[in-house]
Parts: sequence; structure tokens; C-alpha cells
Amino acid sequence: MNEVEKIVEVEKIKYVNQYVAANDSSPQRWWKKLPFEQQIGEFGKDTCEKKTSIYFLKTSKTGGTTFANILMRFGFAREGTNYLMGESNNGAMFFLNGYLPFNENLCYLGRDIPNRPLFDISYVHMRYNRTAVDRVMKKDVFKVSILRDPLSNFMSSWKYYNGLTKEMRVKIREDMKPEDRGADDNKNANFYGEMDQFLTKPWDYLESFHFAHSAYLFVVNPQFLFFGYPSYLLSMPYQRGYQLVDAWIHEIEQDFDHMIILEDLDRSLAVLMLKLCWSVEDVMHLKLNGMKPDGKSINADSQRRLRSFNWADYRLYDYYKNKLNREVKKIGTEKVQAIVDRITHAAEVITQECLKPHMSTGWITAPIVKPEKSRNQTCHFMTKDITGWIEADQIERWKHEYPDWRKPESDKKNSDKIKGKELPNFCGPNDNFAEWILKKDVDFRAFLDWKTNEYDYRNNVPSYLDNFKQALNPKVDGLTNRIFN
Repeated sequence: MNEVEKIVEVEKIKYVNQYVAANDSSPQRWWKKLPFEQQIGEFGKDTCEKKTSIYFLKTSKTGGTTFANILMRFGFAREGTNYLMGESNNGAMFFLNGYLPFNENLCYLGRDIPNRPLFDISYVHMRYNRTAVDRVMKKDVFKVSILRDPLSNFMSSWKYYNGLTKEMRVKIREDMKPEDRGADDNKNANFYGEMDQFLTKPWDYLESFHFAHSAYLFVVNPQFLFFGYPSYLLSMPYQRGYQLVDAWIHEIEQDFDHMIILEDLDRSLAVLMLKLCWSVEDVMHLKLNGMKPDGKSINADSQRRLRSFNWADYRLYDYYKNKLNREVKKIGTEKVQAIVDRITHAAEVITQECLKPHMSTGWITAPIVKPEKSRNQTCHFMTKDITGWIEADQIERWKHEYPDWRKPESDKKNSDKIKGKELPNFCGPNDNFAEWILKKDVDFRAFLDWKTNEYDYRNNVPSYLDNFKQALNPKVDGLTNRIFN
């Protein structure tokens, strides 16, 4: 075993016993005090209680959209679910605090509600802060995140965020032979050549950039970064830093209840289903928003250098990959595979019912719904990001539940575009989010008129939407929107 291979020998990390959380500061998370065998069960078959409060730390370029979609549907089917999300079109909060973690004073939807409710579900990008998350989420929250092979994650991030790292890429291209540079555009750039060159002296290329720059955020141990640790500081070699990183991994292990491994997604979700006491219908999914594989990779030398450069991400990933294998063995390989087969069969049924065959859009793959199924609620929810509808639904419900959550009259006068007698007191510095929600006013109201059946996620219109779903008639009532009136 050479020195590079030793840095990811995760057997050297002492496994954190399941009972370490017995002194957890949140006694409502009772399952953490039980032996593993008593923590699992399938809803409707075993004597367990379905968990409905879930915090999902969505990391970047790790395939998290698939589980985020599961949580969108799961919460939307349960009237009164409160989602923690930012005031943005996708709910993300990663960039709100620069390179620092989330805190409860940042701007998020509902922050300024008097006697603000605790949140049931979160599925958006943010940098994790245990103290802040525990304060705003329900006390019995179940915590999940997702990891991806660091090689695939590194290459995917480099291509996806190429615009945000352009300053560094310019420096890298200057050191490449002219014939190796490729075109200076996204379509024909030689991304793999850039990565190979970068990994010959990564810290030299990073030296002139501050820690909040995307060159650090999406290149230097980017998966560890999402857990709130300053992994961008890990310029020291493995031999000097592994004990610190192992301590971080132990903290994550005590706090988080499950880690999805993208390369083992099906078994990860099968085990998660049992931990949540969910059913196959709850975890049924289609794989969403993946980048089309091009069959290319960085060269063998670069792969070895990457393991030395992002050794912390490799250590984190391999630890949880091994843990998943241990959990599968404890449950029983055949039992887990049987659940995987049932989930796969459910997905095949949805695919045949809803999707055009073998078709996707753009360089980010997304399934295409059959035209005749475009207004089918289940087909739409399985394939689309419904964050905008969730935001509109949540705002309309909170307007009824929290009548004091209104924009002060003095602040309303500063806006020419956003009008309404019941404009919520959003915390954002401008009207961008309010303008976005106005766009959702029309299509969310149209969605409420879709025909549904007993198998759809929500087959009734909640009473708090009775007025909202009514058609607008500006000539009669003078209203141009329902969401702010």
C-alpha cells in the first residue's frame, strides 16, 4: 500500500458506536438510543411509527435532487407541512452567508413571523450549522445527507461551475500548451485538460483567491464544506490533518441519522426507508438532474493527485460507504435487495405511465412527460421541481395562520411593482422573491384545478386555499393577484 492509498484507509477511523448519542441534547430523537435492529421497520408491516420531520442536507453535484423530490412530494401530501427554505426560486440558501454556515438570522421564508413555527422538512442547499438547524427544525427531526465518489464529484463540479471559477481557469489555461487548451467557451472547453493541469500544483492556483470564492467552495473538499467545517483550510497533508478530520467525521456520525451514497443509491434508499418507517410508495423515485456521462476522465496521475489533494472528502466518503455496507449486512442482504426490487418495479410502472421512452433534455438529463400526462399530478410531481408551488402554498397558509406577518405600510410604499393588501413581511433586501411568487400565483391556481384521483399526492384543495383558487376578475374586484390579497 503506497502513501496515497493509506490516506483513504478508513478502517483506521474507529467506528462510532450507535450508543454514543445516548447523551444527545435532543431527547426527542429517541431512536438514537436504541440498538440498530430496533430502529428499523417498514410502515404497514412492522410495529414502527412513520417519521415525518426530516432535514436533508443537500450537497452539491451529488445527485441530491432525487431525494429532494421525494421530500417535496412527501411533505406536500401532508397538509400543514412547514418547509425550511430560502426566499428564492429553488429555496437554496448556500450563498446567503458567503463561506460561513447557516444561522437563524439569515433570510429564509417565514423568518420574521411572530412566534414562528418550527419546520418539518428541509431539502435545499445550505452550509450546515447544527446549533441553528436544531433551533429552527422540529425537535424530533431525522437528519440525512448524500455523498458522491470524490472523483466524480470533482469532475462534475468543475464542468458545472466553470463560469464561477473562470478567473482561476484563465490562469490554468495560460500554463497549458496552446493545442491543449480547447476553445474558450463552455461547449468546446477542454475541461479535463484544465483539471489535469490544475492538479499538478493546486494550491499555487488557489493562492490568490479568498476562501469565499467558488474556486475554493466547489473544488477544495467541496462535500465536507457543506457540513459546515472549514475544509478549505486543509492544505496540510493527510499525515498532519487526519486526526482533526476524524473528529469531524465523528461529530457528523453522532448528529446525522443516515448518509445516502449516490453510487449505491438504491440500497441507500432501501435502508433509509426502514430507518424512517416509510413504505415503498414514499421512496418511489425517478433519477433526476444528472449530467450526461461523456465517458471521459482525468488521467491516472491526476486521479492519484486528487486523492492527495481532497483526501478529507475521500475519507468522509469511504467511511460512510463502509457504514452502508455494514448496515445492509445487519438488515440482511436479501431483505434489502427485495426492497430495492420493489422500489425499482414501482419506478418502472411510473416510467411507463408518465414518460416518453429514452428521452431527456439538454446536458442535464431530465425525463420528458408524455403530452397527455402533462396535467397528471403524480407524473408532474415525480419529474418536476415543485418548490415554487410549495412556497406559494406555504405563504397562503401562513397568511391565515399568522395574520400579523404583514409588510409594514411604510415599506410597501417603496415598491412600485409589488402591490397587495396582505403582502407578507418577507426578509429579502429587494422585491426579487415577491416578483417570483407573483409568477407562481397564476400557474399554482391553475394547478389547483387539475383533476385528481385517490392515488394522487393531494386530491383535495385545503380550505385555506378556497379564496386563492378563485379566478381573478380585475374589473370587478380590482385585484391583479391573489397571493398578496
